[in-house]
Amino acid sequence: MNGDPRLILSARRPSGQDDADPAIAGALASAENDPALREWIESERQTDAALVQKLRQVQPPPGLREAILAGAKVSRRGWRTWFEKPAWRTFLNSELLAVAALVLIFAVALGSRLFVGTPGTWQLAGAIEVAKIENEQRAIGHFSGDIQDIRMWLAGEACPAPASLPPQVRGLPIHGCSKHKWRGQPMSIICFDLGRGKEVHLVTISRAEIPADPPFGAPEFAEINDYQTASWSEGEFAMMLIGKVPRADLEKLFQPVAAVALRTAHTPPSI
Repeated sequence: MNGDPRLILSARRPSGQDDADPAIAGALASAENDPALREWIESERQTDAALVQKLRQVQPPPGLREAILAGAKVSRRGWRTWFEKPAWRTFLNSELLAVAALVLIFAVALGSRLFVGTPGTWQLAGAIEVAKIENEQRAIGHFSGDIQDIRMWLAGEACPAPASLPPQVRGLPIHGCSKHKWRGQPMSIICFDLGRGKEVHLVTISRAEIPADPPFGAPEFAEINDYQTASWSEGEFAMMLIGKVPRADLEKLFQPVAAVALRTAHTPPSI
């Protein structure tokens, strides 16, 4: 038997009524020590929620119930009556309408599933890819410590690269970069070494490909899957700095270099 918890959890209903099942309970327990599995569960939960929302938006044609009942009455008639003209007309006007409505519902459901199969926002997609990189489930696409070399590599991959970096990020060592996609659109991730065993990552995507732009100027801070994030727009790009660090550490990366140096110089020594 395949022991992959994802296979087991794929049969779990979102309402939680299956959580007492031993196999599902064991898979959920294994997620407590597996950040990637927790992110997968959250992604599936959001996918199911989006699918339910899409299905709720489907409005059946007026008179569908009456048309289905009328079609059922026709199906109970004898074969000779079935092929009579009035019965055939009833079939065309009722059962075909019901079939068309069902096809519409399944088409919307299938289209919604394909559309929401990727994370709902580019920020969530970036957070999931960052987690895979940090957990060594996905390799860095290009190893380099030089930002200009990274920009050239991303340009060769037809992938967006940031025009500038936040003030305190410019001096951080770089591990490399990767090319990813969100709903078919290229998205880059540059990995920086923050020190003390911590990393931050810069996600960049074209603003033309996202439904809503983050603010220009001061970034918008949020938390996604235990990661602190800061999103902002600059020129034609939307960017997000993300790391599993305290929010205060992330905020410092946007402070002007001179202001940080001056504040450090006047900080009284600790006793």
